[in-house]
Amino acid sequence: MTTCRPRRRALRVCLATFAPGHGGLQTVTANLCRYLTGRGYEVTPLYLGPPVPTRRIARYLLFGSPRWEEAWGRPALAVDHLAHLELLRYLIPALKVRGSLRGFDVYHVIRGANLAEALFAVNGHRFVDWVATTVADERRSQSGATSPGSAGRRMLASVNGCLEPLLQRQERWVLRRAAIVDGISGYVRRQLVEVTGLPPLRVGVLHLPVDTRVFAPGNRDGRRQTRYVLAVGRLDDPRKNLPLLIEAFARISPRNPEVELRLVGPLEDRTWLDARDRTLGIAHQVRYLGELSLPELVRQYQDAEAVVLSSRQEGFGMALVEAMACGTPVVSTRCGGPEEIVRDGITGFLTPVGDAGALAEAAERILSDRALRASMGRAAREDVCNRFAMEVIGAQVLRRYHEAYPELPE
Repeated sequence: MTTCRPRRRALRVCLATFAPGHGGLQTVTANLCRYLTGRGYEVTPLYLGPPVPTRRIARYLLFGSPRWEEAWGRPALAVDHLAHLELLRYLIPALKVRGSLRGFDVYHVIRGANLAEALFAVNGHRFVDWVATTVADERRSQSGATSPGSAGRRMLASVNGCLEPLLQRQERWVLRRAAIVDGISGYVRRQLVEVTGLPPLRVGVLHLPVDTRVFAPGNRDGRRQTRYVLAVGRLDDPRKNLPLLIEAFARISPRNPEVELRLVGPLEDRTWLDARDRTLGIAHQVRYLGELSLPELVRQYQDAEAVVLSSRQEGFGMALVEAMACGTPVVSTRCGGPEEIVRDGITGFLTPVGDAGALAEAAERILSDRALRASMGRAAREDVCNRFAMEVIGAQVLRRYHEAYPELPE
């Protein structure tokens, strides 16, 4: 007589992250959810919902509670927050969500310059922390930025800047309560060591992954009609330094009148961009495509001559990795994370921050040399598959889980 072993239940992961939308960390969340699910984990994303209107704050404080939504193809927990009170943005939701956090085996945070760790730290849970940027670095990169941006964004940045010492203290408190802390690059790791005061050996590096099955080379010659260079990202973020990209393209344009500059991503106010393009005489060559579906974004990457990143600061540079996975060479400023992604002269070029001439020269080298484009594209694809593929990074994530939670079954 044979005995049947009871089926082992799926391990449950609560993943605190950003609300669904366009952006590098949202893409990473989607990739990680799929990866973990494919390996038998049950993943529940947790994120902040819409900010509470001023007239409903009292009701929210008394009766507000988390709710279930559908996100990334699975049930997710959303909890509303007080957008304009940054010190309390996560502390109050942490109290609201306390009862819903019971019963998980793993608590994992993916965050930018917010304090999503508070959702777990306030409630006494061990957690694994994956950090894209620190509060201090975010403030530094926003201050003195040359990109316009909305008046509301500038005013909010000014108010939050006054709170920076308190926010940094709060950030240090939540980071020190993590079982494992990883920056998304060596650049971010150095910032975290400075912020937390933790020994350098306590802070690791875990790069962001890309799905190399989705982001893959296409039939470039079969459908391409217009040559173009591409920029992808939150274009209204001052860190992206869009004016530098426009100035660099204006230098490329006279010798490459058939080449377009295509811009993909959110941009609240295009007025200044259109005016700048007209002033530089390149309005007919600049195309703003807005936010694209995933299949269309992949196609834009595949058909581009090069992808250019003109940022003042980047913790990583997800657009570069996605482009390289599609076999497209890249040009980036030396602004932090990209220095670990781009192999200068092999998979693309790195240029000094703020140097429009160097950015234009590097892009032109790729535009003018078909053999160089092809060799860089092949090297870029191979490099991404070896270092940033979801399977490679996913295996490292699982190792982090077992380090933080030794009681997990193998």
